[in-house]
Amino acid sequence: TPDAALVALFQRLDREGRERASAAAAVKAEKQRTKKASRDQKVAAIDARVERLAGEVQGVIGCRALLEQLDPLYLAPSKATPSKLKTIVDDVRDLYAAADAALGNFSFLDESNLRDALLKKALTMRPVPEPAAEFAPADFLRYASRKVLKLAAAGRLREAMVLRLHNQPDVARARRMSGQLASIQYRRRASPKRLQGAFIELMGRPPADDRRNVSEGAWYRTVVEPAEPALVEPLLRANSPEALETLVNAARDMYDRALADARELGQRIDAARNLDAGAGEAFLLRAHVRSLNGFFIIGLRSRVTDAQILEYYDQHNSGPGAQISRGSAASPLGFWDG
Repeated sequence: TPDAALVALFQRLDREGRERASAAAAVKAEKQRTKKASRDQKVAAIDARVERLAGEVQGVIGCRALLEQLDPLYLAPSKATPSKLKTIVDDVRDLYAAADAALGNFSFLDESNLRDALLKKALTMRPVPEPAAEFAPADFLRYASRKVLKLAAAGRLREAMVLRLHNQPDVARARRMSGQLASIQYRRRASPKRLQGAFIELMGRPPADDRRNVSEGAWYRTVVEPAEPALVEPLLRANSPEALETLVNAARDMYDRALADARELGQRIDAARNLDAGAGEAFLLRAHVRSLNGFFIIGLRSRVTDAQILEYYDQHNSGPGAQISRGSAASPLGFWDG
């Protein structure tokens, strides 16, 4: 039988040990709360001073260019001396104000020019899943990098837009990052698909029209996986508006050629197979949508012969019950032997 005195002693020592550990944990937690409260007060003081220094340029508060420079001070608020804060805020504020004044309401864009129309459309359209507000004119500078601000302030407005909409990198990742900067790290990136979507919209086809897929293919073959990479390099390397204009016009030309090919080849299918007018063109456009790479029509005339096009049509319209009327060389359009 255990000695009752020893049991009581062990129980008392255990209780006292747990009480001391609990007290130590409470002291540690209180110190952490005090430290956090002190840090939060210092961060709040930073924010208050930044707001005063920003003055009437309210858009600069919380903008990416400012948060990137304030990030080290948010992580170590005790180092945020008034002189450091003033230097940072004055610099970004003046740059932001100059860029904002230069861009204005983007009225410098000439929408009769396809490139400028593309840039304007890209500001307001909404590719899923990105919220439109992240790129709307009112937020264009708020989430812009410092380089965008510098380009705009220097009057290089279209260059700034190309960088912001297409090439701007994400906020640089770091092992330690303030919550203020981390909140915009992933959500405020550039979006190359936005320009592609703008191009599709500018071609003016309704959502259910198969020709929308042709415009997507034209952009893809011109910009995303270009047949001529040298045309795209200045856009990616130097944010060149001239390169963007060349690419947009090239994509439109490719789109127009593809539709012309679909119309001409469709007419030949109609005549060779005694179809209603437009049936052959509709077949080719549907084949474009179904094709694995999604770009069946793009460059079709350079890849296959007329006979191969008709054979392709026959293969897809020769199921049970299908009636195929083969044309002859005497067809009004004069092609394809029967």
